[in-house]
Amino acid sequence: MLLSTSLNSIAEPTAIVSAIGALILAIVNFVLARRLAAWKDQHETELENLKAEQQAALADFQSRATERLERVKASLVRLERIESDLVRSRGEAYGEIWSLTGAVSLFGPVKPISASELSSKLSQWYFTRGWLLTPESKGRYFLIQEVLNFFILHALTFRRPADEILFGSPSRAMDELRKIRKIELGLEDRGDDGRYALKEIQVSIGAWKSRRITATRDSTLPEQAWVMLQFVMSSFRTYLADELKSRDLPSEPRPEGVSAPVHKAPKFL
Repeated sequence: MLLSTSLNSIAEPTAIVSAIGALILAIVNFVLARRLAAWKDQHETELENLKAEQQAALADFQSRATERLERVKASLVRLERIESDLVRSRGEAYGEIWSLTGAVSLFGPVKPISASELSSKLSQWYFTRGWLLTPESKGRYFLIQEVLNFFILHALTFRRPADEILFGSPSRAMDELRKIRKIELGLEDRGDDGRYALKEIQVSIGAWKSRRITATRDSTLPEQAWVMLQFVMSSFRTYLADELKSRDLPSEPRPEGVSAPVHKAPKFL
């Protein structure tokens, strides 16, 4: 009886302690759960905000990229239109050169014209159409004017060599002309007038002028002058034909000594 009473007296405080412990544990678990839920809610909100910011940034980037792409496309269309107009204008302007420089031609009837008259006509063309010339072709144009003004300064006339010399031989007239060029200008035959670099032509003409300044009594001087003028004009025309055929219109001059790109364009003599 006494033992039973003792055990009951011990069990009651133990139960109370256990109940208190369970209550404390429940409270702790509740608090922790609330804090965990709050932490999760906070971070989920931050994560959603981060995702929203990333999506907004991506959408803005895509919008700007699309806008830039459209601008680039529009610029390319404009450039293509400008290039097309430029090529067409070049074709028209270059075509006028043929009639102006045709006065010095290997074939066809001789068209008497003075260096002063020809230089004046070319100048008129240049100040209305010359802006269409590329740097390389412009250099070849000025070379023609340099030759013409040399003739004007020294009162040199020019005339085509006699038909017996050009057309009386069994060989082709162009072959005969190239033989004369080799003698007078020191230029090896390359089969196409447009294949000489501008620097080569300048050096050759400079050497010819140095030799001929003191040879004013040479009866063949007018024929020599015609050969030189015909060569620079033919080279100019052929180079223009190369440009129109290739549509490769450089915006910068080529390095000295580098000839024009080789294309199978017709030769204009």
